[in-house]
Amino acid sequence: MSSYPPNSASRRPEGSWPPPEDEDFRVVPPPGVSAPPGVSSPVSAPPPAMAAPRPIPPPPPQPPPQAVVTPAPVRAPAKQAAGPKNQRLIIAIGAFIILLLAVGFFIIVQLVLNQSPSVASGSPLIAAATAVAQQKWATAVPGCAALFAAPTPDTSNNKALAQTYLGCGLHLVAPQDPVKHPESPDVDTALKYFRKADQLTPGDATIQHQINLGERYQTAKQTLLKPDIGGYIGQLEWFTKQPEFDTSPYADVPQLLYHAYIDSGNGYLQVPACDLARHRFEQAVAVRFIVDTTEAQRRINDALQSCK
Repeated sequence: MSSYPPNSASRRPEGSWPPPEDEDFRVVPPPGVSAPPGVSSPVSAPPPAMAAPRPIPPPPPQPPPQAVVTPAPVRAPAKQAAGPKNQRLIIAIGAFIILLLAVGFFIIVQLVLNQSPSVASGSPLIAAATAVAQQKWATAVPGCAALFAAPTPDTSNNKALAQTYLGCGLHLVAPQDPVKHPESPDVDTALKYFRKADQLTPGDATIQHQINLGERYQTAKQTLLKPDIGGYIGQLEWFTKQPEFDTSPYADVPQLLYHAYIDSGNGYLQVPACDLARHRFEQAVAVRFIVDTTEAQRRINDALQSCK
């Protein structure tokens, strides 16, 4: 029996034949380089060194972003101008509206100016004091009356309150004037204001003098009630002799004195005492600040006729 394996003649020992060359993986030596001797197939040469990578240039700068411009909205074409008739109508309506606004504004101003002192200024004292300073007596006199009658009067500023009472009192004792002072003098109320002002600011010489005048006036009227016509006339004559009443009288003293002289003369005529009666009538004619002395002059003529 043969010692060789079967089919050994047809098999070639391993490594005796070189493996077939792969055409795809053959490395061809560069020109001028020959393969080493004894090598049937060229040995793959190491790959040539790779060149340094080419630097990548930076990207070109981008242009700045441009603002997006929004196109303006297209407006509708304006309406055609109104005709002459429409224009006149619009002008008339506008003028009427302006007139209404002006009338309304005027009414509001009048309401504000004519409202009560407490509503107009918020403080009765401020309202009354302002009215006295501006000589708006239609507002000042009711304002002083409200202050005087208040259960808790405003005493936050005694001096201002005292001067307000003094102003109202002086107005009330002012002589009668059909234009400036249509109301009759009210010495009794004025005297209350003067005394109240004296309590608020004691020692004020002006206030105390007005108190003295008011008390003399009241004494004269009380004397007439006794009756004492002579004492009454004497009290009234005191006012006519004071220098401060040379240009303007105190209250209605001239009128009271004028009628007192006539009443006294009438009494003398009843005695009869013609000379004394005529003297009283002549005194009546001579009273200053009395414009119309017609009655006194008529009584002088009556006395002359009665005492012939």
